[in-house]
Amino acid sequence: MIRNKLRHYRRYFSYPLIISPLLLTSPTLVQTHPVLDGSLDIVGLFIACCGQALRLWAWGANPPVPGFRLYGPYSFVRHPLYVGNFLIGLGLLIVFNAPLAYLIVLPSLALLYWSVTAEEEERLEKKWGAAYLEYQTQVPRFLVWRGGIVEGYQRVPFRWRQALSKEGESICGLAAGAISLEVYEEVLTHGFKGTQREMLFWLLLSLLLGLFSLVLYRRKRKKKGKAR
Repeated sequence: MIRNKLRHYRRYFSYPLIISPLLLTSPTLVQTHPVLDGSLDIVGLFIACCGQALRLWAWGANPPVPGFRLYGPYSFVRHPLYVGNFLIGLGLLIVFNAPLAYLIVLPSLALLYWSVTAEEEERLEKKWGAAYLEYQTQVPRFLVWRGGIVEGYQRVPFRWRQALSKEGESICGLAAGAISLEVYEEVLTHGFKGTQREMLFWLLLSLLLGLFSLVLYRRKRKKKGKAR
């Protein structure tokens, strides 16, 4: 029951996990080591973009046919979407770079996704039986160490439209989140008055991206409602 609730509301659990460190902690190295802080920003953004690219690959490489997904990153890990989420969260944490934030968010996300995927796999085992059990023996849950059906995705054309329709709001959300973190760092470090014009611009851009992401999400939900 608990795992089922976690799976159903998994998106909503992620938000407080990400926001709480911003309220409880503050970034380090911004004033004392600005060059190192800038380097960590680049590393964090790269990791977050890798997570987003993994999610795009997962959606675009799998044709909309009955059955569980087998192609693209599903040839290497059973849950690439959650791995992508974790990488996005890790990347944004590195951008923010507050030690306590790592301790709060990373173990919580790991526990959440482990519980959610365990419940999902139980459902898939019941639905697909031996085929999914064989898939589980070939492909690891999260960590890439071998692929059981690597050749499968090579025969499937990548569907950009499908990938972007699924991940459009996520991409906007990632950009808005990264901008917001940078703005928050600057305000905490230098105050709002010192960089007022620049901060207003970036805050406005972040807000627009967030609103666009919300519009895309509502359109997707509307289409699902009509399909039913």
